[in-house]
Amino acid sequence: EDVLAREFDFHKWSESEVFRVKSTIPERARESLRLTQNSEELFGERTVDFRFQNGVLRFPSPVEALHPENAEAFGEYFERKKSCGAVIILGHWNAEKKTYNQLARHYRRAGLSALRLTLPYHDHRRPVAMKLASGLMGPNLDLTIQSMSQAVREVRAAVTWLESQGHARIGLVSSSMGSMVALLALCHEPRLKAMVGYLTAADLTEVICRGTATQHVWDKLKDHLTRRDLAETWSCINPENYLGKLQIRELHTHVGQAK
Repeated sequence: EDVLAREFDFHKWSESEVFRVKSTIPERARESLRLTQNSEELFGERTVDFRFQNGVLRFPSPVEALHPENAEAFGEYFERKKSCGAVIILGHWNAEKKTYNQLARHYRRAGLSALRLTLPYHDHRRPVAMKLASGLMGPNLDLTIQSMSQAVREVRAAVTWLESQGHARIGLVSSSMGSMVALLALCHEPRLKAMVGYLTAADLTEVICRGTATQHVWDKLKDHLTRRDLAETWSCINPENYLGKLQIRELHTHVGQAK
């Protein structure tokens, strides 16, 4: 498509590619701390209207999206008849859906229904001009917070829909960035009973600052703030700050680490 014909969209896309924060770093850090202590403001479930047809689940995103392409949540459902269990599959950053559709089919063969959920700014939810899924994680600090909130709320909505399909036990299967979303969802959604996380991490700042795939993000941030600044600014979307919520729950968790 002709990017020049979508100048307005391109302008909004560019906001996800440069350092941006609406307030000063100390102000943003204080607000992030407040949200960490009142996290249901950021991750609380919201009622949505579901549409399901031909194996595809759609619903309006519970969070108002900056881009119209990202305003609708999308998932592909691989049903296993007479199964009371189901998994929600969350892929890695910039993943293609076909990779995880294969995984969903594997779980269906193993006896579980699977919902492969598209993360914000992935697949067709990514604006044409956006080269990477920088709307979910990028140097625009506020947009990253909003998008992580969006991702978690969409997972919680998906749990509600799976329950309506008769699934009594629901878990998460996730990889890399999807595992960070999964951890946040697990900490805030008591109906989730299990999680499988591959290549996961609980510290978002470390992922940005030390990860190979995210080096370009830190390169655009490091002239504007320190690692500590980033950790405090993003404390409200950092999974490790919520892990204490899991201590009172009976969960089955598997974490894989590459060496």
